[in-house]
Amino acid sequence: SDSSSISTDRAPRQRKQVSKQQQEQQQQPANAAPNAAELLSTAWRLRTQLLQDYCLLLLLPAAFVVFVVWNGGITLGDREAHAPTRHLMQPLYFALFCLANAAPLLLQQPALSKFGSVFSAAPVLCTVGLLSATAAATYVVHGYTLLHPYLLADNRHYTFYIWRKIFSRHWMVRYLFVPGYVTGWVLLVTVLLQSEHWLWVVAYVASCGVTLVPAWLIEFRYFTTPFVLLVLHMPPPSLRRSLLVAAAYCCVNALTLSVFAKRPYTWGDGSVARFMW
Repeated sequence: SDSSSISTDRAPRQRKQVSKQQQEQQQQPANAAPNAAELLSTAWRLRTQLLQDYCLLLLLPAAFVVFVVWNGGITLGDREAHAPTRHLMQPLYFALFCLANAAPLLLQQPALSKFGSVFSAAPVLCTVGLLSATAAATYVVHGYTLLHPYLLADNRHYTFYIWRKIFSRHWMVRYLFVPGYVTGWVLLVTVLLQSEHWLWVVAYVASCGVTLVPAWLIEFRYFTTPFVLLVLHMPPPSLRRSLLVAAAYCCVNALTLSVFAKRPYTWGDGSVARFMW
C-alpha cells in the first residue's frame, strides 16, 4: 500500500514536469536560429568527419575550378558575346519566370496564411520592407536593364518575342512588372520557409544571385537549375495543383514542338531556322 501511494504521488509530479517541459518548448521559437559562430566552430571541429562524409560532393566544385583554370574563364564559345557582366535584372526576371511557371505551386494556402500572419503581427515593418523592395527593384529596372545583341536579333527564342512584343512597347512597360518581381520573390521565399531552414533559404537566394547576375543574355535555360531546386524543396503540392501545372507544361511543350516541326523559316542568308525555347 505504501509503494502504491508513493507511485501515485509520483505520477502527478511527472505529469506536471512533462507539461512544464512542453510549455517551455512551445514558448521557444519553432525554428530558433543557430548561432553562426557556433555553427562555424562546430564545422571546423568536425572538419575531418565532414570531409570524409561529403568528399564526393566536393568533386563537382573541384572539377569546375580545374575547368575554369584550363579554359581561362567560364565562357564557352563566343567570349565577347557571353562575357560576364553585372546584370542585376536577372534575379528579377527569374522571380517573374517562377511566378508565371509555378503560380499554382506558389499560391498555396499555407504560404499565403503564413505571410498573412506575419504581416498582421508586424504590419509597419512588413510595409516598409515591401516598399523598400519595390524601390530597389525600380532602381534596378532603371539602371540595369541590359539588352544583349542576341536578344534583339535571334528570333528563334521566346525571349525575343517577349521583349519585342511586350517590354519594347513603351519605356513604362518595364516598370509595370516591378510588383510582379517583388511578389514573385515574396512568394518564393515564403514557400521555401515552409519546408526549409532560413539558412538554407538564404543560401539559395545567394546562389541564385551568384549564378544569374553575371549572365548578360536573357535565356530561360539559365533559370532551369534554380527553378528545379525551388520546386523540389517547396512543400509537396496537392494532386490537383500538380496535375494543373503538368497539363499547362504539356500544352506549352506541344505548341513549341509543333511550331519547331511544322513552321521553319528562312533567314536573310538563306539558312533555314526553327523556333525553339
